[in-house]
Amino acid sequence: MPNKSQARQPQPKLSRTNSLSRSVLIVVLIIAVSIIGSYSLRSPHKVYADACQAPATNFGTDNLTATVPTPDNYTVWLKMQIPSSTSNSILLSLNSTCYTVTAQVSTPLDTWVWVNYSNGDPSDVMSQSLTAGSQTLALIGIDTGVEADSILLLADNTCVPTGDGTNCATSQTNPEPSVTINSPVANGEIFGSSATIDSTATPNNGGSIVNASLSVNSSVIDTSTTSPYNFSLNTLGYTDGPINLTVSTTDNESNTDTDSVQVYISNGDLDGDGTINIGDLAIMAANWGSANASYGQGNITGASGSDTVSIADLAILAANWGWVK
Repeated sequence: MPNKSQARQPQPKLSRTNSLSRSVLIVVLIIAVSIIGSYSLRSPHKVYADACQAPATNFGTDNLTATVPTPDNYTVWLKMQIPSSTSNSILLSLNSTCYTVTAQVSTPLDTWVWVNYSNGDPSDVMSQSLTAGSQTLALIGIDTGVEADSILLLADNTCVPTGDGTNCATSQTNPEPSVTINSPVANGEIFGSSATIDSTATPNNGGSIVNASLSVNSSVIDTSTTSPYNFSLNTLGYTDGPINLTVSTTDNESNTDTDSVQVYISNGDLDGDGTINIGDLAIMAANWGSANASYGQGNITGASGSDTVSIADLAILAANWGWVK
């Protein structure tokens, strides 16, 4: 299965202002109108966000909310541009934490860049563990001419946004599903023309399972779109010995999960002792000609052949004679 792993989420996205020369007061005002349909401007003498201290000079503020779908550790990215190496900071408040987002002195001027660190230090990454639900954000202008365009909250902490951030911002609300092979168990034996592989696939966070597939030694042999996700394997087409069974599942957002188990094909080990020898031949001989016989009685061919213990079953036992688990 792809490793259990990686979830994506919706992010609050702020629209880009059309005036790059206006103050942050105008920028954040345009942002608020286009995204949340409302905005709040406060006097220069009031605290603009609970987590941030009011700046000495007012360059504007904007209060925002965002909803994250699942609890996770989120990296905060701000798309900003600066007019000079000395006018290069803006305050960003997320819930109870205040960040001073400062572009490095080497940042190109009047150019949109993505920043995920505070205080001009790339090692000081803005990252928070967030619970699912609404988050409170604010942008507060502390330097003239500094502009903000977009904010992303990314649970994918490896993604670096470029351009408008859509390379990281694909909406995905479901964590990966889970799948488990219930039987056969690891190192167990399977045999006959219709060995059952029993698995359970479970969606997460309101998602849905689209399909599950069975692979033998990495080759997909069957796919199911209906629960329960069980498969039938004709083991007579494989050489006796170890094989790898893998069940993979995919949900409605293309998240995947897999489970694998190594088992043994043992067509002829009628007594289940891990070998095909005289003991198995004795069992077959004792039931020779019996109709509606079970595998343990010598009916190896099962539904793909006769339900009677016959020469077809003896031929398979003879072909696998001496097999040892």
